Amino acid sequence: MERLLPGLWCALGLSVPLSFKLFLPGIGMEIIFPAEPLLAVLAISMVFNSTRKERVITLLWQDPAQRLGIAWLVILVLTSLFSRVPLASFKVVVVQATYVGVFLILPLLSKQEAGLANAIRWHDRAFLLVVFWTLITQTIHGFDRAGSNHAAYPFYADHTIYSAALTFVLFRQLVHALEVQARSRDRSRVFFEWLVLCFLLAALVVSFARGAWLAVLSTALLVLILRSRTSWLTGAFIAIPIGLSIIAARGPIHEWLSQQTVASQEQGTGILETARSVVNLRNDTSNKDRVIRWKVAWRMFMDRPITGHGPGSYQDIGQDYLLSAERSTLHANWSVPLERQQPAYIIADDLWLRDHAQRSPSSGGTAHSEYLLSLSGSGIAGGLWWCILLALSAAGIQRMIGMDREMLKWGPQHAAALGLIAYLVHALFNNFLDDCKVALLFWPALALFMQARTRHH
Repeated sequence: MERLLPGLWCALGLSVPLSFKLFLPGIGMEIIFPAEPLLAVLAISMVFNSTRKERVITLLWQDPAQRLGIAWLVILVLTSLFSRVPLASFKVVVVQATYVGVFLILPLLSKQEAGLANAIRWHDRAFLLVVFWTLITQTIHGFDRAGSNHAAYPFYADHTIYSAALTFVLFRQLVHALEVQARSRDRSRVFFEWLVLCFLLAALVVSFARGAWLAVLSTALLVLILRSRTSWLTGAFIAIPIGLSIIAARGPIHEWLSQQTVASQEQGTGILETARSVVNLRNDTSNKDRVIRWKVAWRMFMDRPITGHGPGSYQDIGQDYLLSAERSTLHANWSVPLERQQPAYIIADDLWLRDHAQRSPSSGGTAHSEYLLSLSGSGIAGGLWWCILLALSAAGIQRMIGMDREMLKWGPQHAAALGLIAYLVHALFNNFLDDCKVALLFWPALALFMQARTRHH
């Protein structure tokens, strides 16, 4: 069985970006095909392989990324014991245990780090095909905010999760281009790698994903500050005048914000209009929807701050915490009954692709924030896990870039650090770790980053 593992890793890496959600209308369930069946086979193979290894517990405890992953699973399991929706929490625990196990814990135990790295390489190659598909789709529907919504379908449910995956690939391509420039004398190859980077950057811009834009810009600004010889002084010189200016002009700024009416959902909304719509809380339905869902998650946390309501409970009981005024304001239905599900493509009578693959039958959706979703489901422990990860990442990348200011010397660990920081910013506005298309990118990035952080300590 061990001989099959390299091939399974390659197949998984190729399949994740090219997989699509098959819907079984009879039972109202979806499967990400063929990635999830491959994940199951790979998990069983690595568990079988790991049982023959010695010092399993010691290996787990020595690696800081493994400790973080195990802590995450322990939090989910313990808070599931107090869940108001036990079946939903059980499903979350199984899914997260599979992702953390296959993408973080088991590769170390079964000595499959090289296989996982190979899967990431094949993922990035296959993802380029998705980018081409998305851009071709956008040429048909238009390069505006409305045209980008489901341009990556059926491979990605919408432009937000597509852009989250694109961010990881973008930073890996940046570091790869830097490595090629530093080591290769072939100018045509150097030019090609930078061309691919520009292609990915253009794809990110026309994805019209405001969370991803903010994540990449924030990460780039952080790198610029940290690469300065006097990084904290530079940051202070930038932050203090801006902060004082905002305080001094808070009245006009508040008046200006209240006058913003550019809405991202309108037809023909371009790049500049989409960027301006970030501050529109009057009639931008996406912004208003997010704020309401954040308030619901916070109310759930305040109601049960210690245990939470259970992982995965938000979609089932979140509507109980909606105020009457918010219920009429929410632009998206809290639940989508089974009879309203419509096929985009029918493969068989009981197997098809849905036209709105991001919505599940009778699902209340999500909190649109990893931090708040964890607070509502797993209480203070779940929220603290994300805050600790954010603090460790901020301190780690400051140390890494401070010691390696020369970008031409950067390697995979730097790409992982940049991707992780960007996701932690993006996670303020969205949550995707329940999907293997992002889990495959997040957990290995965490492992690489924590290993590099330990070496630079």
